Amino acid sequence: MAGCGHLVIFATFPVLRLMTIFRLFAFLPILCFGQNLVLNPGFGQIGYCPKGIGQFKNNVVSWSLPTLGTSDIFSACGKAEAGVPQNAFGNQDAESDGNYAGLYMLLPNDLREYLQGRFSQPLVEGKRYTVSMWVSLAEHSDYAVNSFAVLFTQNQLSIRSSDYIRPSEVEAASAGVHQVVAIPHPAFLSDRKNWMRISATFIAKGGERYFSIGNFKSNEATVKKFVKSQTDNTSYYYIDSVIVEAEQLQQTAVLEPDKTYTLPVSFQFDSSEITPEAEAKLEEIIAFLEAHPQSHIEISGHTDDVGSESYNQEISLKRVRSVVEFLVERQVKPERIRTFGYGESQPIGDNGTEEGRSQNRRVEFVLSD
Repeated sequence: MAGCGHLVIFATFPVLRLMTIFRLFAFLPILCFGQNLVLNPGFGQIGYCPKGIGQFKNNVVSWSLPTLGTSDIFSACGKAEAGVPQNAFGNQDAESDGNYAGLYMLLPNDLREYLQGRFSQPLVEGKRYTVSMWVSLAEHSDYAVNSFAVLFTQNQLSIRSSDYIRPSEVEAASAGVHQVVAIPHPAFLSDRKNWMRISATFIAKGGERYFSIGNFKSNEATVKKFVKSQTDNTSYYYIDSVIVEAEQLQQTAVLEPDKTYTLPVSFQFDSSEITPEAEAKLEEIIAFLEAHPQSHIEISGHTDDVGSESYNQEISLKRVRSVVEFLVERQVKPERIRTFGYGESQPIGDNGTEEGRSQNRRVEFVLSD
């Protein structure tokens, strides 16, 4: 469904000074999202009710398998091991449409399973898109992983292999325009009871009409966490509600050059980790920067006065680096970024109170021509 996302400052940052709040509203854009381009996103349209596992291929409308792997479809009308909520891999209600898919993200000997979906129209070159889906770790899994990714291709893949997909195989398969987009998550995807939403943004190369979901890394390279001995060193996930939609940027105002703004990035004491909530705000700022390609960014980090001056200087730099790494990963060029770490030397709040210390643990942003 199309819609716009508004930045809610008061709920997330109650300790910000009023002037800072006004400044944030002055330049942050509104992100609007178009229609979901994924055909049959919730796997609700199927040719027949599955009677067992391995019945995804030639059954789920507008979906296919890019390799010889045998991914699964689960349905409320399915029989025994292919049912919803109870099935061969555990117990899970559908997130939508009464159906969901399943695939192995980790198997011995680098074996893998994937899902290949199709768009209602090709992606547009240079346009920013968001890909998201709901996932849940099946109960009969030994490992949780954090290696979900999506391979976008111009042409449909048909690779005669059951191993993880390698770049050379994509080239040999005449995929046309293609790119792999990792979907990072701040923690291992280990929830076996609830659905977890994962998402990432990317810029289309142009012409992509298909996408494949799965793990494109070897077993050795896969980021994984042992959860419980269940099978034979495997990791199996349910997947539902796959969305790919274009971001449509609408600016609320023009950002003034050489003016300092506090970025909506909150840090805990002694931490430089960006929270998932803060990542969403940074994505909005990135979209604004893309609308001003000639500008340069100055990012400065600040801390409270807990700890030594030298330590606070270092932690302020770490906070800046974490923001810079996020920007660069989202294709902001490093040469456009200048960084500074001021430690505890420029407080804006009272370090004698927790509220003031929270204000001082901040990152600031200046745009210059």
